[in-house]
Amino acid sequence: MFLPRPWFRIMKRLLIFAVTLSLVHPSVVAQDAEIGRRIYSTNAPSVLLLYVQSANGQYVAQGSGFLIEGSRIVTNAHVANAGKVFVELGPARVPTKLVRMDSKNDLAVLSVEIEMTVKPLTLATTRPAPGDLVFAITNPEGLERTISQGVISANRELEGKEAPTSLYSDISRIIRGTNLQSRRLRGWHRGGNAH
Repeated sequence: MFLPRPWFRIMKRLLIFAVTLSLVHPSVVAQDAEIGRRIYSTNAPSVLLLYVQSANGQYVAQGSGFLIEGSRIVTNAHVANAGKVFVELGPARVPTKLVRMDSKNDLAVLSVEIEMTVKPLTLATTRPAPGDLVFAITNPEGLERTISQGVISANRELEGKEAPTSLYSDISRIIRGTNLQSRRLRGWHRGGNAH
């Protein structure tokens, strides 16, 4: 098949780009894997599996939470609203107490009346920028401490607030409003108000 001259140039450039990318790609993947392993080993113990119990005592839902300080755990408001929340710690399920809830931003802070020995997660102080790698450690469908990776595609306005987004990744729904949520949570666990 004969390609007109402009298409030939475009195809040639794409081929050069693909060859260049294939030469760079293995080292980039190795760096990403090392970053992911380091993030996972440092932070996974602070990601907790939550169970929600209905008023009749049946476990009706699961969720994820993470330790932010002392015995305070952050989860989604829709998890906290679903019933009595328990944290699974080894063979025990420990009841939680609701400390704060912000239904508008789907956030809740819970506490447990036991000493937590894992290191709390540090909340972000800056908004992720396009091109930044992001990692999420969650418990999807009860598969404890599963890590996912994504890339911030852009900062977009969602529901009147600027939020980072990540296309082609489940991380989008996790990172929406990350900077706003981090700011609120820092205020919450210091006794501030949610706005």
